[in-house]
Amino acid sequence: MHSNYSSVFNYELYSYPESYSTEQCFLDEYVSKYTKQYPLKYNVDYLEYENFYFSNFHLLKRGKLLNYFIAIDNTKNKIIKEVILNTDINAYVPESFFMYKNFLILLVQKKDLLIYKVG
Repeated sequence: MHSNYSSVFNYELYSYPESYSTEQCFLDEYVSKYTKQYPLKYNVDYLEYENFYFSNFHLLKRGKLLNYFIAIDNTKNKIIKEVILNTDINAYVPESFFMYKNFLILLVQKKDLLIYKVG
């Protein structure tokens, strides 16, 4: 049954973030707002959709990680949404957000789901 489902499932409707090192990340001007107080841990995850950039990154705070998400309007060069996805976590949380068609899906605290229609 699973193999039949996989063959008809359209993965092209989904978009997932890519990981960029801080040395090559053009989002550094936005992320640096958050790294003034706490250091960046791991690479910055990023996804571009139409006129928006969506980014996910982890900060080290007192031995624990904070997982932030920001949405940037590329036409205004402005952060339009910020959400703390996870607090006091011990390890990197991969794929805390993704797109399905034109819906942005955020996984918050490993138990809540936020869905935004984009565009």
